[in-house]
Amino acid sequence: MKETPHWILWRDESGRKIPYCVGGGKASTTNPADWSTYSDAIAYYKQHGASFSGLGSVFTADDPFCGVDLDNCVDPATGEVSLWAADIIKEFGSYAEISPSGTGVKIFCEAKLPGDRGCRKAYADGVVEMYDQGRYFAVTGTLVDPEFVGCVPAQAAVDKWYGLLSSGANNDKGSTAELEVEDVSEYLLEAYRNKLAELPDAIDGQHGSYDTMHALCEIRRMGLNAEQSWELIDWYNDNKCLGPWEQSELERKWEGAKTMQPVCTAAEAFDDLPPLEDEEGTATPAKPAAKWSLEALPQTEFMEQSWPVTWIVDGVLCAGDCHIIGGPSKTLKTNISLDLCIAIATGTPFLNEFEVLKTGPVIFCSGESGRSRLQENSRSICNAYGLDYSSDFIIAPKVPRGDRPEQMAALAELIAKYGAIYCLLDPTYLSVGAGLAGDAAKDLNRTGAALATYNALGYYRGCTMALCHHFTKGAGRSKSASVHLSNLSGAGYVEWARQWVILNRPGVYRNDGQHELLMGVGGSAGHSGTYRVSINEGWITDERRSGGDWQVSVVDENDSVFDDVCDADGLTPDMRTLINILGDPELTKGVVPTQNFLKNTSRLNGSRTTDALTKLKTAGIIEVTLIDVKGRPRESFQLASNQLESVNSRTVDCIKA
Repeated sequence: MKETPHWILWRDESGRKIPYCVGGGKASTTNPADWSTYSDAIAYYKQHGASFSGLGSVFTADDPFCGVDLDNCVDPATGEVSLWAADIIKEFGSYAEISPSGTGVKIFCEAKLPGDRGCRKAYADGVVEMYDQGRYFAVTGTLVDPEFVGCVPAQAAVDKWYGLLSSGANNDKGSTAELEVEDVSEYLLEAYRNKLAELPDAIDGQHGSYDTMHALCEIRRMGLNAEQSWELIDWYNDNKCLGPWEQSELERKWEGAKTMQPVCTAAEAFDDLPPLEDEEGTATPAKPAAKWSLEALPQTEFMEQSWPVTWIVDGVLCAGDCHIIGGPSKTLKTNISLDLCIAIATGTPFLNEFEVLKTGPVIFCSGESGRSRLQENSRSICNAYGLDYSSDFIIAPKVPRGDRPEQMAALAELIAKYGAIYCLLDPTYLSVGAGLAGDAAKDLNRTGAALATYNALGYYRGCTMALCHHFTKGAGRSKSASVHLSNLSGAGYVEWARQWVILNRPGVYRNDGQHELLMGVGGSAGHSGTYRVSINEGWITDERRSGGDWQVSVVDENDSVFDDVCDADGLTPDMRTLINILGDPELTKGVVPTQNFLKNTSRLNGSRTTDALTKLKTAGIIEVTLIDVKGRPRESFQLASNQLESVNSRTVDCIKA
């Protein structure tokens, strides 16, 4: 085998053995231009071994070699080979080595398969695979037995085992029993293979995981039995995946596909198969069954149907539409998400303002905050609203990655277990975005395919799916805050969101427990609104470790009575906003704090700015100085230091900061 120029390098990437060319770049097991001689491959590996896991040899139609892979037959702790595998090794009598995982054996021999494709089948407590082209085996050089050191002819053994593996005997793949579905003809299997051939190639590093999941969901829809399903899966892996998936990874993805796609009958899967012809040439349908339908109706009938909007939170959140909570850093996205989840689980008004119309179990997966912070903030919110802790609010300190089928399967199981009606993942970049590296995050098609995974999960589980997402870097830095959906970072999220809560902060973030936020609410159900949200989190001191405050007031930005709503200090949100601006040295540095400056920085309209300044002057909280600006007298405002005692200690700290 060393004499053949069929050598490549490979690297372990998340459990997959990805083939690489000598000199760099991913290799194909069907393109001879990507292969090298053994001497070139071993020399390059010795020089760059830290970047690769080992060497591999490609099987081709032009060489005399065949490979036999025996999985799950070696005890990695003792190196002992299972009896069934030892018998096969002895029968072949050819070169055999321990696989890179330490749990399997690979046999190399001189023979060709009697069929036109490789085969795979469960055997004893392991799996046996055979290939003679279009695949490569990773080579370790770790002998199973010094007796078997040469690659020798073994055609008789290959013929025997190929016949056994290709027989119609029961083949139980995977830990979950498959549905018992009637056999379909070889004609239909060939038609299904042709359909799979039309799907995009699954190229590693180029959205291959999503393309593979798409194919597996299509196979799942065909409603085949275990053996037929795996025949198509193996065909897809052999012919459409670059590089091919490891068997264990394929099985994990197949389990994930079963949580994403309900089974249907074979004829429902593809409704455009060509007709069969009998011996007399008469065309008959391949299999009689109801066709897939667009469910189209004339307008007269369509308008008679009833598809009412089901509100979860009045004017904020309706069931079934994809939801995003977005904003720049330090706009309390996670805490407001916690408030929303607790509200839905308990029936308490969201932000103490918006009525919850449908209650039910809620799942909140947060990958940034950590258990301690999630616990502390949950305690603060529940204490503020006088709530007991709810068993319908399920908190997970991790987020599942959309490109990991086993993780999405775990999320699907969690949703099913609790019957969740709302599931929020925070943050997006650790869930959807984790599988979108580099420019992929800017590609609408790739992001859309990733988001479609969440759509399917929510649809089939009857759960409203939500993401907590951040703004582009520049969008949250303006002194003039805005609550536009278009500020969300990355491609595809604006298009995906059918409803949203967008947050922003007028002015800079101050670590004082006082927050004045803008909140924009909207969605395709027709709801919209902009609100000013004032939140007092209080302080957490050494003497007070049980949690901060969560005092919330929400007022419609266009509400005429907005300026009459006062907090416990007798200050309206507008008054407090101006106090925070005047007390912020970063905002006032190098500028004259005139009324026009305060109006533009706070984003209050002229009348509200005037009213708030008048009240602050009347209360003696600010002082006014007349200054000359380009030959005209102008009022300049500053905080009155001799009146600080009129404001509570937390406001004093805010002003002094």
